[in-house]
Amino acid sequence: MSNYTTSQVAEMLGVSASTIRNWLSKFPEKFLLDVHVIKDNGVNHWTEEGFKLLEAHKNGESPAQPVEPIYNLDQDPITQRLLDISAEVRARYILKNLPLATIAKMRKLIANDREVKDSLQSTIYTLTNYQLAPGTYEAEN
Repeated sequence: MSNYTTSQVAEMLGVSASTIRNWLSKFPEKFLLDVHVIKDNGVNHWTEEGFKLLEAHKNGESPAQPVEPIYNLDQDPITQRLLDISAEVRARYILKNLPLATIAKMRKLIANDREVKDSLQSTIYTLTNYQLAPGTYEAEN
């Protein structure tokens, strides 16, 4: 199987490389890492499947065979419990490593303003559940 650089697929499709990069940034959910595009030292290499998906996107078509998840983790109670535990561990690590002055300010804000409390809780929830990849909460050596 051949892999192509962004410039190569752009030339084959008759569009600019910036158009391809724009599609990748605008539709990240459409182009799967290691399925459609492989990142190698900061350079994107498109697989045959990725090229076909880009071609379909250019033509306004849907891909013939969308990639379906092998297993739906959202409906698995064991996976959900593990994710909950992982999120709790990450939240504890984050809070444990915050400077004491930051924690004091957070407590003061929470005590004085319900809107700030809700916003802060929402931010902590988002950080611990969505934005931190597994392993990012571990201390660096």
